[in-house]
Amino acid sequence: MATSVLNRPAPQSSGITAHRLLVTRQFPDSRLYRPVGFLTSDGDEYTFAYIRKSVEAQWFAPLPGLSDTGRRYSSDQLFPIFAERVISARRPDRTEALKALGLSEDAAPFEVLNRSGGQRVGDTIELVPMPWVASDGAFSQLFLVHGVRHRSAEA
Repeated sequence: MATSVLNRPAPQSSGITAHRLLVTRQFPDSRLYRPVGFLTSDGDEYTFAYIRKSVEAQWFAPLPGLSDTGRRYSSDQLFPIFAERVISARRPDRTEALKALGLSEDAAPFEVLNRSGGQRVGDTIELVPMPWVASDGAFSQLFLVHGVRHRSAEA
């Protein structure tokens, strides 16, 4: 028997968010997103590692600043390629942007990436949160939707 989780959101109010983000890259010619690696956070340390099968693919190119494809990167600070995707505290619309994402003004950088996808205008990198799994095995996932402007009037 399958359990519906459509009305069972991830526990946002408790501050629990995904601790692992799938890093993807979109290819402009095909518009396909391909997995590149995983960015994780335990609250004190950030790690990044490439997906071996992706590294072996013809389309693969390493991310700027993370050129060693066999290395598991670790740091107490968010890696620059990802840190630049967090809404800047200097942006005059930061509060409004965070509110639109359902976040408070003191949201941690990883929380912002979790909700925003880390996209920048003209950029091909996107971060996708891994699903939140409850103790009973049900899961929930917040995600941004692409292509809404292309939907039909009936949709």
